[in-house]
Amino acid sequence: MQVTLLTSAVYGVLGARLLQVQGLEGAAIRTTAVNNRIRTIVLSARRGTIQDRFGNPLAATVDFETIGFDVRSFLPPRGTKSEVAAIENQQTTAESRVCRLLDISSTELLSQISAAQAKYDAQRLSPATPRRFWFPLATGVSVERAAEIMHGPHYGFSELQSTVRRYACGISAAQVVGFLGPSGRGAAGLERSCQNWLQATPGSAQIQVDEHNTEIPGTLANEVPARPGEDVETTLDPAAQQIATQAGMQIMQKFHPHGVAIVIVEPATGKIRAMVSLPAYDANPLKSNPTKRAPIHLQSLMDRCVGEVYEPGSTMKAFTLSYALDRGYITPDSTFYCAGELKVDGRYIHCAKGEVHHIVNAAKILRVSCNLGAAQVGMRMGGRALSRGFTDFDLFSPPQVHLPDVLAGAWTYDKYALPYSDAKTARSAFGQSVTTTPLALTMGYAAIANHGALMKPMLLKKLTDEDGRVLRQWQPEVIRHPVHAAVADEVLKMLEGVVTGGTGTCAAIPGYLVAGKTGTASLYRPGAYTGSFIGIAPASNPKMVILVAVRDPDHSHYYGAEVAAPYFKEIAQRLLALWRVPQDDPDNSQYIAAQASQRAQEGLPPLKQPDAAVVAMNN
Repeated sequence: MQVTLLTSAVYGVLGARLLQVQGLEGAAIRTTAVNNRIRTIVLSARRGTIQDRFGNPLAATVDFETIGFDVRSFLPPRGTKSEVAAIENQQTTAESRVCRLLDISSTELLSQISAAQAKYDAQRLSPATPRRFWFPLATGVSVERAAEIMHGPHYGFSELQSTVRRYACGISAAQVVGFLGPSGRGAAGLERSCQNWLQATPGSAQIQVDEHNTEIPGTLANEVPARPGEDVETTLDPAAQQIATQAGMQIMQKFHPHGVAIVIVEPATGKIRAMVSLPAYDANPLKSNPTKRAPIHLQSLMDRCVGEVYEPGSTMKAFTLSYALDRGYITPDSTFYCAGELKVDGRYIHCAKGEVHHIVNAAKILRVSCNLGAAQVGMRMGGRALSRGFTDFDLFSPPQVHLPDVLAGAWTYDKYALPYSDAKTARSAFGQSVTTTPLALTMGYAAIANHGALMKPMLLKKLTDEDGRVLRQWQPEVIRHPVHAAVADEVLKMLEGVVTGGTGTCAAIPGYLVAGKTGTASLYRPGAYTGSFIGIAPASNPKMVILVAVRDPDHSHYYGAEVAAPYFKEIAQRLLALWRVPQDDPDNSQYIAAQASQRAQEGLPPLKQPDAAVVAMNN
């Protein structure tokens, strides 16, 4: 009887417990069981590309594979004699195939496997640390080659999928395009300034897994789609970038300057076709390890086209004269006297090389680059008017371009100086004691080439999504007209004279009219200068404005006519041919005149006309 009662009591307790589990707590237990099987996975998305003017990628995220092996697969096999033989046969077949497809020797492979086994065994000494069993063998393997390896016998070997950011431009547009930091966010250039557009948004989803942590088919739920980054198309011309980079590298090798900045702009639209800053860097991953890149030196990070200000020297004279002519301070016939030196506020200013130019007008001031003539024009205007003129050309504003760390030039940085004194005004009129950026100066000359219309610098063309839909588009935009069209056209003609028979004769190009200006500015260090040349071609229908600025070249060569003008010519000549720009001087009249003028300046006898024509045709 007692046994029956005890048995009944036990069954009663079990029944009550079963009722509690299945009835009252059943739903909660089932939910807990399901939740223990649920895993949240991240759905990755690709970062947007940075593209050139043709839609080709300058920066893009690409897939690569790492082939590795599970070291446990290559430990001495266990089992029967036939089982061991079968495993060893699989190992040998897979090893031979992997060696062939990865182009490595069997000795190298076995050496890596042995080293991995030694590390795996050594991990027993620290049992608290999870033992590592997968070891990489080759990184940077193409997706196609990895698929080929995995498609055949690959006992013990497996792949790990990864992505890497690659830069098709290399060093030619390094500072403009930029690179990613360790976190995957943009750290420089467009990668940084366009981060919010380029950055992808990962998605998520939930799956259920079995006791072996393997996904149970058909259990995908609560999916939040990933959103790829948007593509940014720029105005950059990859050929122009490459041509300018090659010229800049020649300058670096020949004159060993502190740095070189080259800007190429389309004057009618303000589109930036190239910006080169040297020294530069290559942000591409190392071939030996796609997860790393070569160190980037601090000096290479600077974008000298927008992130460095400089005293432009005589290239500023075109703005001084343009504004003076436009506002009626002078006329084209107004004359000034150059005695080689001029005392202003107790200090002397001089013309370059001790030259004396005697009577000069606006055209001659530009042609022979007369400092004293420009200084007298500036003092006639007064410092406030001259500063306003430079401001109207946007020389003191940070260029409105989609790049980080853009600097602005200034009328003066010396808070103790009298900002509009005659001495300050005189120096500013020929480009000393004022600063600007290479891009701002180029845009100012583009305004002269564009009949007085100052365009907003344009680096971005459009923003598109993964399906190619245009989300945003940029159009050429006029900022203002700092001078009237007639004045701009007149000054452009004067700048032709600089190349025909002035300081810029070495920039003349057969078949084309070129307008331009040399510039040489002393830095605040003995013997240090910035030499530059800015040119417009063809002068009768401008398609390009090109600035070449060379900061602190060898002390024996620093004039803009030496270190910059010949490289302007090289760049322009190649681009005129590449862009198929029609000739506007088929008789080579400017080129022949420039050759004659250059020989006269060097004290050489003049060439006979037929010989000059032959020289023109052969250059």
